[in-house]
Amino acid sequence: VGVGMLGFALGALPSTRASAWGRSGVLRPAIALLAVAAIIPQFVLLATDTHLRNSQAAVDAKDASRARSEALAAKAIEPWAASPYLRLGLVSEAEGNYDAAAHWLDEAISRSRRDYSLWLIAARIAAMSCW
Repeated sequence: VGVGMLGFALGALPSTRASAWGRSGVLRPAIALLAVAAIIPQFVLLATDTHLRNSQAAVDAKDASRARSEALAAKAIEPWAASPYLRLGLVSEAEGNYDAAAHWLDEAISRSRRDYSLWLIAARIAAMSCW
């Protein structure tokens, strides 16, 4: 939507019978500003998702420090979301650090209490810490 609005604002030819808004040149910059405002949240989601995927790839490659670094980068971009905290918990679990994993899962659950999958993962980590 944002890209379409930006294209409309920057590419539309002025009509010969422009309204007062069109003649003053206010409409096109306003649409362009609105388009940029619509694009920014999508960029945030894309950047977070990229860091989370890189973190998973690092876990698969047994590179725990890179996995943690990518997950922390995702958390810095979207501190309100549960997914970076879940990823940090899964990285800690992969390292065998179940106390840290439980802490990160608690943080994830506090951000998304209705996501039952977080509760299941937290229960699995709690069970593993008892072994």
